[in-house]
Amino acid sequence: MSEAATAPRNVIDVHAHWLPLELAGPRPPAGAKGLIAEIWDQLVDPAQHVEAVERDGIDLRLLCSPLEMLTLLDLPDDSLALSRRSNDLLAAFVAEHPGRFGGLATVDPFTGEAGAEEARRAIDELGFRGIFLATVEGERLLDDPAVVPTLEFAAEHGVPIFAHPVNPPVLPPRYANVAAGHALGRAAESAISILALLASGVLSRLPDLRIYIAQLSSAALLLAHYVDPVPSQEGAWKPSDDRARLFVDVAGFEPIAVRAAIEAVGIDHSLIGTDYPVYGPTPTEMIVRSLLDGGVRPEEVEKIASDNAARLLGIAPAAGVGGI
Repeated sequence: MSEAATAPRNVIDVHAHWLPLELAGPRPPAGAKGLIAEIWDQLVDPAQHVEAVERDGIDLRLLCSPLEMLTLLDLPDDSLALSRRSNDLLAAFVAEHPGRFGGLATVDPFTGEAGAEEARRAIDELGFRGIFLATVEGERLLDDPAVVPTLEFAAEHGVPIFAHPVNPPVLPPRYANVAAGHALGRAAESAISILALLASGVLSRLPDLRIYIAQLSSAALLLAHYVDPVPSQEGAWKPSDDRARLFVDVAGFEPIAVRAAIEAVGIDHSLIGTDYPVYGPTPTEMIVRSLLDGGVRPEEVEKIASDNAARLLGIAPAAGVGGI
């Protein structure tokens, strides 16, 4: 069956990046190097964001501003102030394009109650669709007690959290000598944090907590059994049991990665994430082809393309995504 024959009615992209032009400026700062500098225009130019969803056939794209990028700007603000200013500007952009974009609230969960308060403000007052946070801050991981208030808020209010990879504090030179070394460093940092989160048991303690991770973090799913006690008591809860509670995006659209995500968390917990503009154009035809090549049956394409994300975001799939 051709890609055209299995084209989904809607595509919801849960992983895309945006920087407010008002804060970032039209040219990359000195601290922005490599890929970030190359894609700066696509990050900050509102017109290019609109053109991209129209070009690629994305019906709804969730945008987020990583603190990792915001802190590159020559601004005096701390993480809380940067989050607040960025969230205000993103909310204004989303309001200008109803139905095509949604916002994920940039939150620094490692600030404890202050981070949770910004999450509350962004969800309750700005109308954001979920919470965006980094998996690591220095030596602190998502099992840090300071993160709990943000996790509890998300669980109580039924909003998803996107836990996003970050660069390691220092990238060993041997990583830099390998083309994928940068990605491997980010993957390792994020996977360690996700494993710590699983080991903490917080997903079981907060049954309404919904977290999705980037495909780059999915090594945690393959290694989850390493955090289980040995020997494990038969029938008793194990940290790796909570692996199935996570959602995973399939950014990168590598069929093997698609297949691995589905094997780890199931078809109903797999999502479309383009990582725009990091990966550049991601037309619907390419998305569908990667899903089919990854073993998704034609009748299941719609689930990953939009239905799972609609359920995660509290949108009725039957109603489509228009008017969001």
